Amino acid sequence: MPEPTQYFAKGSLSTALYDFLEGAVEGARGDADFYLNLADQLGDPVLDVGTGTGRIAWRLADAGCEVVGVDLSPSMLERAEAKRANHAASSARVTFLCQDMTALALDRRFPLVLVPYRSFNHLLTPDAQIAALGALRRHLAPDGRAVIHLFDPPVDLFSSAEDFERHRHLNIVHPRTKEMLRWRIEERQVDASAQRIRQVVSYRIERPDGTPVRETREVIEQRWILQDEMRELLGRTGFAVVALHGDFFGGPPARGREQVWVLRGN
Repeated sequence: MPEPTQYFAKGSLSTALYDFLEGAVEGARGDADFYLNLADQLGDPVLDVGTGTGRIAWRLADAGCEVVGVDLSPSMLERAEAKRANHAASSARVTFLCQDMTALALDRRFPLVLVPYRSFNHLLTPDAQIAALGALRRHLAPDGRAVIHLFDPPVDLFSSAEDFERHRHLNIVHPRTKEMLRWRIEERQVDASAQRIRQVVSYRIERPDGTPVRETREVIEQRWILQDEMRELLGRTGFAVVALHGDFFGGPPARGREQVWVLRGN
């Protein structure tokens, strides 16, 4: 069996299907409206770090905001740029840049800085997370706000065989093409001491009659961060916590929910 390719690499199905799958993730429900509300309060420009295919960036731009979207994946940025033709009225308000969030260098500050959709969890060490927080802080305007969305895993997510089986596959019928997308975790390696998880994921697209169209195997690595650890990292890098929510509707924080941190500079 060939070695898996990296998530979000050029030609990957994780990139091609990103927008479709993103809408299927319960933890991201309501995030765009949450960010829009903050942008209305704080003004623009908005820095969207880990912009991916520009889902949030284009939504903000269509609402009248100037947005700078930053991502490390050229293939994701290509898809974000490809949407420009469908956003003619707001096209001039969006700029996409390929940069690493641990070393942002934009020579400007923003009243609102976003790290949406668990992008921060792709940083695999505390040192990388501290570097990213420092870079985000340097780009935050006085009296501005930063929002970081993290995944907070339930206690037994990586230890319960039953829970793993329940979360390891996803089958979705595309509403337009009627093709079936089968997403499945083939391998999972957990390093609890380092709070890291490595997964090999298979993607398979089938026609309505079951004929395969395309399939890939891709690897993704992430590091989870517990709330107390995140508070310590934020304090070390010059942030003060304005609020911590368990979802994008103002729900209380709890283990196994989302972490939605709203921050200001000290």
